[in-house]
Amino acid sequence: MTSTVDNCLGGDCEYHQTCFLVKARKRALDADVVVINHHLFFADSRLKEEGFGELLPGVDVVIFDEAHQLTEIAANFHGQRVGTRQFRDLIDDLLREWPILDLANQPLNQLSLQMDQIIDQLLLALTTSEERLAWEELKRFKSFDAAWKGLLDLVDKLSNCVDSASIEATSGLARCQKRLDELKTQLRNFEQADSKQIRWVERFKHSLVFHATPFEIADAFSQLLLRQQAAYVFTSATLTMASSFDCFIKPLGLFKAQTLALPSPFDYQQQALLYLPRRLPDPKQANYYELLVERALPVIEACGGRCFFLFTSHRALKLVAHLLANTLNYPLLIQGDEAKPILLARFRQLGNAVLLGTATFWEGVDVKGEALSCVIIDKLPFANPADPVTRGKMAYLQSRGLSGFDELSLPNAVLALKQGVGRLIRDASDRGVLMIADPRLTGREYGRHIFASLPALRKTRDEQTVLNFIDSLALRNEPVSN
Repeated sequence: MTSTVDNCLGGDCEYHQTCFLVKARKRALDADVVVINHHLFFADSRLKEEGFGELLPGVDVVIFDEAHQLTEIAANFHGQRVGTRQFRDLIDDLLREWPILDLANQPLNQLSLQMDQIIDQLLLALTTSEERLAWEELKRFKSFDAAWKGLLDLVDKLSNCVDSASIEATSGLARCQKRLDELKTQLRNFEQADSKQIRWVERFKHSLVFHATPFEIADAFSQLLLRQQAAYVFTSATLTMASSFDCFIKPLGLFKAQTLALPSPFDYQQQALLYLPRRLPDPKQANYYELLVERALPVIEACGGRCFFLFTSHRALKLVAHLLANTLNYPLLIQGDEAKPILLARFRQLGNAVLLGTATFWEGVDVKGEALSCVIIDKLPFANPADPVTRGKMAYLQSRGLSGFDELSLPNAVLALKQGVGRLIRDASDRGVLMIADPRLTGREYGRHIFASLPALRKTRDEQTVLNFIDSLALRNEPVSN
């Protein structure tokens, strides 16, 4: 038995007293320590702000682990979001309620078919392969604009259809009507979003989600903390750039926060070597990944596999997977072929595999020991400048006389890079090679800020030095299991 936030019956449900979720919430209200994710914290904050109750008890201390993720999560929380899937699910619930009313459901069936057609029209109107698209650009396409207007019109028809029924006949229909009213409001709010928000569309295989993301959240987030009187602690291995907390403090408005940066417990000078290969072209060059694979193969061979190959895009991952398919002498594990937990389990079990992954493998992954002796990073993880949110925020900063690169692109890239770098050394006994291929790290002025943000690693540009270092690790030739 399953339920969603939209169709949960609450106290009217016959299983309310035995519901796992309800019991978990009751335990949380009585607990001294509650472990939750960031999203639930914001959901609870919204309920308290709107006066609709609470999910969590009042507390004296809130500790945010992995706090580097907060800026993006808080921006989503303070923004707006509505998706076509919500309308599809609502119609499905309405069709289940309609027979109970003993009413002719022909109009609703017709609206259901029209909703499918409108969603298909919206998807077909998107002629680009991008998954995140700017709203202003989409509205220029007549086919998309017509489909969008069709969606608004269809929602009004759906509302009239529901209004024509007697809502007293079933509480389920009343809940559906409330959901429909909320979705109508969300659509209108999105269409009328003010100039302080970035409107964009996220495309999935069979649905779309419409977002309105605020340019900045410093005031909103700091006010949220003030409303909930508590001590707040923010922890992460990646909150600083070049020893400064500004890149974390400024976006969240934490200007009065006390900061403390603790040294790493690892001896990076002895445990790891940073390899910056020579004679690689700019990553924009067509032959970049072919040459990258040439530089990477000797290192992978010397390590006996045991490597994470981390990418900044799925396109690059697929290209390198193709290049390695017939040249690699070790098991090749590719993100997307299986679920992440399965890939990690296989990587640990095989002990000599090479795993290719994108953002999901840059953080939250812990492989200790010889099973992971090499991490290769294809490029500095700058956000795609064509991404609608990145582009919108860059333009906003520039309109205020600030550098979008210095204030946004570089800090975000540094924090993401530090997460990827952190995959290599997870224990005091770990040893290995970190290879960052991007020549911009040594060839651009901003490289010094990046180096100042990384652990104090020994560096080399010489391949033979790397091979000698790997040899000194005395890695076992046979596969290891972790």
